[in-house]
Amino acid sequence: MRNWDVWPGTPITRIQFIQHPWLHPNFCDPLRSCSSNGNWQRLTCEFSMTTSPRLTAHTLLIDIDETITHTRDEVFPGRVLDRLVSESHGIDVAAARDHIRSVCDPEAEDVEPHLAALGVMSEEYDRALIDAAHQCVEPYADAVTMIRQCHRQGLSLYPATTNGRCVCLAKLAVAGLADASGSRYFVELFGGEQVAPSGKSGPAFFDALLQRIDAHPEDVVMVGDNPQADLAFAREAGIQQVVLPRREQSDVWVMEPDGGLYVQSLAIVPQLLGPPPMSSGIS
Repeated sequence: MRNWDVWPGTPITRIQFIQHPWLHPNFCDPLRSCSSNGNWQRLTCEFSMTTSPRLTAHTLLIDIDETITHTRDEVFPGRVLDRLVSESHGIDVAAARDHIRSVCDPEAEDVEPHLAALGVMSEEYDRALIDAAHQCVEPYADAVTMIRQCHRQGLSLYPATTNGRCVCLAKLAVAGLADASGSRYFVELFGGEQVAPSGKSGPAFFDALLQRIDAHPEDVVMVGDNPQADLAFAREAGIQQVVLPRREQSDVWVMEPDGGLYVQSLAIVPQLLGPPPMSSGIS
């Protein structure tokens, strides 16, 4: 048996081996000679040792919905805003909704820039959202573990989300990762429209996000659940290292032909991370 680089991870005895040009050479099996065109090759190999992929980064971009939290009621922010505007102006909820829609479209844009025009204090909205989120938002324990450990390891964490900043804050608060004053785990909290006008709707979002945080794509890992918005868009922007939670899978990790590293639990991500070398990537 040939020698393999070993990185701390979960013991496995059978893995699906995948060849791809940007994988570390130590993950290229001699059987690659059966196909030398650089395309993906899926082989099944037997191992009696511990081996895992290796991520190299000092910055993590992290999606919120279905990555860190699950929301049972997606319209709770709208109900919170309806109530606050109703109370502020002494009108019923139906009239409050009409007033809100005369100022902005809460279903298509972040309402935070419009709060003053609606007669709602930003701090009041944050507190009300957090209270409401505790009734309908559930955190994923593996994601919370990942974030806390990555923070302890000194990585810089940023949200990469379609949510507005206030909703992002509320969902993280339910997970114990933020409160009304902000988050000590994330360098900065911002909503999708604060990064790019159309939010996380294409590669331009990640281009703008990298520029905002002054990071190079080869030094970044994106973590998110959506193969299009989180994986494809990030890779088009040059972020090759993308981890996706697939909590129902039986394998600890699977490298798929779409370029994503799918993991059973995000809690293993800190174990896979190392500082960027001269050239970064999954190895």
